[in-house]
Amino acid sequence: MHRLRYFLKRNSWIFLLLVVGCSSALKEVEQAEKDKVGTQLFQYYARNFPITVFPFTYQGRETNFLYLEDALAETVGVVLQTMEKQSVVIDGKEYVRLRGFPEALETQIVSAKVASWKMYIITNQSIVTQKQLVVLTNAWLVTTNTNLQEKTTNFLRFCTNQYEAFLQKEFSSLMSEISRLPVSWSYTNDRTNMLISNAMPLAISTNSYGESYTYRGEIRGRFMVQQNPLGPSEVQVTIEMVKILATHTNRGQLTLKTTEDKLYEKILEKQGEIRRFYLGDELASIEVVSEPEGVDFYIDGQYIGRTPLFYDSILPGKHSLRLLREGYSSLYADVVLSGKTTNRLKFTLEGMDRSGVVILDGESNRMVFLNSRYEGVTPLVISNLFLSQSYTILLRSDDRNYEDIYTSFVLTREKPTMVLTVGKGRSIQQRQWQRNVAYGLCYTSWGITLGLMVGHWYTSALEEYYRDQLYNPLLTDSQQAAYASQVALYSHMRENLFSYGILSSLLSLALTGYALSTEEVYVEYNSQQKIWGVTYRKEF
Repeated sequence: MHRLRYFLKRNSWIFLLLVVGCSSALKEVEQAEKDKVGTQLFQYYARNFPITVFPFTYQGRETNFLYLEDALAETVGVVLQTMEKQSVVIDGKEYVRLRGFPEALETQIVSAKVASWKMYIITNQSIVTQKQLVVLTNAWLVTTNTNLQEKTTNFLRFCTNQYEAFLQKEFSSLMSEISRLPVSWSYTNDRTNMLISNAMPLAISTNSYGESYTYRGEIRGRFMVQQNPLGPSEVQVTIEMVKILATHTNRGQLTLKTTEDKLYEKILEKQGEIRRFYLGDELASIEVVSEPEGVDFYIDGQYIGRTPLFYDSILPGKHSLRLLREGYSSLYADVVLSGKTTNRLKFTLEGMDRSGVVILDGESNRMVFLNSRYEGVTPLVISNLFLSQSYTILLRSDDRNYEDIYTSFVLTREKPTMVLTVGKGRSIQQRQWQRNVAYGLCYTSWGITLGLMVGHWYTSALEEYYRDQLYNPLLTDSQQAAYASQVALYSHMRENLFSYGILSSLLSLALTGYALSTEEVYVEYNSQQKIWGVTYRKEF
């Protein structure tokens, strides 16, 4: 008992670490179980909102305008392409009720090791009882001696009437995700389907999920042409839109009248109304002006057009903007757009000074590439470079036994001219030898560190063993002195091995960094684009 108390006293920190580690491990197991079920639930409910575009119907007799049946549908498809990264908002609770409880996942949910889920699980009992038999024969009551036997079987079931509360509490982000259906669109040349009229009831058929409800959209149309022998004919187009959300059906209609040569532009002008019909009325609009004009404008990585421009029907909230024009500094900005209004944005791009000069001197006949564009061979002077813009130079030798040389630089107003002395560079064999030496030292240092750790634990165990022997009352004075010297020896060794182990681990980390640097791969942060990237770089 004394040894146990002594061991606990000496190693209490180990047990503390074990308790903390076990608690953390249990939380990780619980979170892993929850994430696994959440992923499968998302897969069960995940779906998109498909919009099908049908050929337009020509209400005329002239055959020379039949090409517009497909052309108008394809133009509407251009509008739908801008909606593919956006979502149609639906009633998530209604969708969950219609889709129902995923019975295939019930066993996994009730067996998951998540403490907060126990309140949603009920235990049903299946009881089988052998009753006593009573027989009435010849007016005498005869009772059998059958013993009563009872067999009970317990099985777990999910309380499905609390399923919505379960999703709201345990998977609130999932409810938000399944309430937004990503838009997808397709074009079909099926001309057998007639245009859905407003008076015609819409029949909801079973969809690909085997459900008696659906979430989808349809676009059909018709057009009439009034021929003009002296110029472009006049075309009147009617676009019919249908939006089906489970058991609710919304309909919309757009009418435009223009000449044959301006049909494309006129339909694109209606894209705001089409987007609002499917994406909702909470959308925002933006009006962008810039100084100078003619700047390429991007929203969330998608090209919109050149300034000045007006763009309708964008989801409100935070968006990332990018403006690019040659000769000007790129502009990146995050904006928060308000819904149901036009957000007016004005940007000014700073012109870039082209007074930068780079002089390459030293090794001759090296091919020079500036930002992947061939400039000539060394010695070379490159002028008219933009200040404050990053450049990358690649130098390539005719002798393929030597590596290519890379360098990146930025010219500034304080230092608009840079002189680079080109060396011969490293040979491929030299770099391979350096890499092998670096990794050899790295592996050796980690091996030594591991050996010191094992030695530390081993000497700790020997120290504890000889320390326990000191409490033996049968020991003689000479034996007790010998054990005491062993305890002092192994205690000193343990402390030294611990110190050497710390130093060895630090040295191993440094050698690991050096070995990775021989690969010449660097992780860098681009402050302009606000992203992390991997750069392969070789300096002069």
